[in-house]
Amino acid sequence: MKMNTSKNVEGKTKINRFIPLIISLVLALGITTACSTIGSAIDQQTTDTTKLESVKPTESIIPDKPDDIDEPDNNLAIDNSGVSITMLEQDYNDGNIVEILAVSYDENATGLEQYDGKNPEIDSLNNAVCSSLLQKYNDYLESGYLEDWIMIKSYPFTSADYVQIVSTYALYPTYGFEGEVYSYNFDMKNNRFISVEDVLSELSTNESAIFGEVNELIKQEFDDGSEASEVTIGGFLIQGNEEDKHVQLLLDVEIIHLSGDAESRLYSYMPQFGELIKLNPECLFDPVDMDQMNPPLSYQSDFEQADIPDNDSLQLTIDLSGLEEIIPSYEYAYDGMVYYTIEQLERAASDERSIVEAIQELEASAISISNATESIEHLGLLGYPCWLVTYDEGSNEDTVSCMDIYVQTDDYDYRLHSSVSADFYLDYHDEIGQRLGSVHWLD
Repeated sequence: MKMNTSKNVEGKTKINRFIPLIISLVLALGITTACSTIGSAIDQQTTDTTKLESVKPTESIIPDKPDDIDEPDNNLAIDNSGVSITMLEQDYNDGNIVEILAVSYDENATGLEQYDGKNPEIDSLNNAVCSSLLQKYNDYLESGYLEDWIMIKSYPFTSADYVQIVSTYALYPTYGFEGEVYSYNFDMKNNRFISVEDVLSELSTNESAIFGEVNELIKQEFDDGSEASEVTIGGFLIQGNEEDKHVQLLLDVEIIHLSGDAESRLYSYMPQFGELIKLNPECLFDPVDMDQMNPPLSYQSDFEQADIPDNDSLQLTIDLSGLEEIIPSYEYAYDGMVYYTIEQLERAASDERSIVEAIQELEASAISISNATESIEHLGLLGYPCWLVTYDEGSNEDTVSCMDIYVQTDDYDYRLHSSVSADFYLDYHDEIGQRLGSVHWLD
């Protein structure tokens, strides 16, 4: 049994509550300069993405706050009314999604004179962002891209009491892994950068107890002998106010199935109610609950609803340019290697297991599911609930890699199916992604 409370840039070491101000002496100049100036950059939400010089992590990139750093003077309250969430990096090029947020503040705010205009708690939070997400992004840029693409999605929340950022990170292609989750939470009333350890203490629980509770719920969810082998508390989200608040722990759960196959899923767990909820890695939360940023984040543009034709006239299609028509309005081929089919189906139940079973019935041989999640992006394109399902079919040299968009309308289901030999999947990955991204209803 393993239980992690959160991660450093390598994804394993715990993130502690504070980052000492001397971190700027250990980090390379590019990162520290960017992070140290975030606080006073009020309302600098821009798409200008000056690339920051990559740094190498130290042994403990986010150590405990040392005793010799002064605590705020409780008699000199800090005015955090000017605190807001701002953009640090934003990049949607080459199939990537990079959204890295930070917290800004007014260096002239009342109470900050005791720190020469700096807010050490917010600076610690921003340094945590830089040494985790920004580090991963710069490592990706240094890698030369190769065949990979990166997704860092962020979700901002601002209330009267808290400013909170939740982010996910994944490097693709990947199978059976929904990504890592992080959170950066600031208590404005108490001027405090809150850690996972703080929240667990307030909930009167610990990592071992959370693992046991989550594992029991995982067993109930699958009911086939599957169980959790590792639970990582990557972050949390506080709802409500200081007097009446509820905490969602954000988990990365590694699940071992009876077959021996393993997968990693993202969950929200509320210990107060014993409630475990599967998160959708395409969009973790309801877009209407989050801050509306300018320029917009991916969840804002994805959530813009498509024009929906009358249900009786629905006909799914894609960009057909460059495709060979094999069966009109049904099957197409690209380069003799990638095949696309478009099908209208009987309505299935709206849950993951039913969708997977519906796809299995359509295929001639057993399939091995890599991922099955609701797709907010395709909901935005089509106006109906959509699932993105990736899987392999066949074995050895006959293995075929498949990616389906499964759409559920009021009367029928529709499937856009793509397939290519697993040996050539990376060669045609961009083609498949662009083609599935072009899906729309025929006028």
